[in-house]
Amino acid sequence: NEYDFVFYGSPNTIEVNGEVRPCSVDKSVLGSVDDLGDDDDDTGEGNEEIEVDLTKTSAKVQEILFTASIYWSPSDANDPVNAPRMKYNFGQVRDAYIQIKNAINGEVICRYDLDEDFSTDKGVEFGRLYRRGSEWKFQAVGEAHKDGLEPICRKYASKFM
Repeated sequence: NEYDFVFYGSPNTIEVNGEVRPCSVDKSVLGSVDDLGDDDDDTGEGNEEIEVDLTKTSAKVQEILFTASIYWSPSDANDPVNAPRMKYNFGQVRDAYIQIKNAINGEVICRYDLDEDFSTDKGVEFGRLYRRGSEWKFQAVGEAHKDGLEPICRKYASKFM
């Protein structure tokens, strides 16, 4: 349902090391929020991490979709500092990828690189974890959305919007 979405506007949050992060209801997914650039000095270098603890994931959850979006607000159009954000797209993001790592030993399990096919888009479905029997599997998706997060939300939760 709508409460299963973990994103920068999530009603569910948790504080981790002094940082407030969006989280799933069962606390198995800790999302990432970056509203000032990719790192502390805003140079455009860095990464965002989403933590998933599958041992905590509710049995009702059958799929976890990983997305990235470039956010802008209509009110940004009149703000000289934020107005440029309305024109951002993934063509301006260097070396975007998703990788799944084992948190215990750091081993990279799989990696999916975002290429130039997404250069005019503001939202991307990177991949998904899904249950098959008692195991979790990963599938690369690579579906782009020109209008950011909203079309992704409509696709997966149209009955809630």
